[in-house]
Amino acid sequence: MHLGIKKLDYLLPRNYKDVNELKLSKKKIKKIIEKTGIKKVFFTKKSLISNCEKLINNFFEKNNIKKSRIKFLILVTQSPDYILPSNSCVLQYKCNFNTDIITFDINQGCSGFIYGLAISNSIFKSNLADEGILICADRYSKFISNNNITCRVLFSDAFSLIYLKKKKKKNFLKYKFKKKI
Repeated sequence: MHLGIKKLDYLLPRNYKDVNELKLSKKKIKKIIEKTGIKKVFFTKKSLISNCEKLINNFFEKNNIKKSRIKFLILVTQSPDYILPSNSCVLQYKCNFNTDIITFDINQGCSGFIYGLAISNSIFKSNLADEGILICADRYSKFISNNNITCRVLFSDAFSLIYLKKKKKKNFLKYKFKKKI
């Protein structure tokens, strides 16, 4: 059995700053947009949990999927609201998922999505679940000062949900984790 990506959704906060509003020269702004494609920096004052809760509830309502079908919830974040309990367990409770699902957090940045997919694939292959969700969510604005233009432009607050389902057909995903030192 293999991993299938069935649907995805995202939530961007209502608050944002246009890159042109930053205290930079027009030349630097142009360079940022050319190199990164980033034109807006999103931020929220609401907690990571409350944003994820909104994303989850909207997703299941909009797609008419029963939460009882979900057997795992993986949350990838570097900006958790809590160290203990895990944020995924809090979401499990707040979003009314069954109490017997697999839940855990992964503390990773950009590569966390790939780690999350690889772990989800392993869950499917070991027949622990048929359906699950992978959430990648961060609130970097709580760590990065508005004066830190270099990092502020690259790290927005954003929240995504990937609905995964086991499938028989082999997928295109191959995982090779390698660190260069």
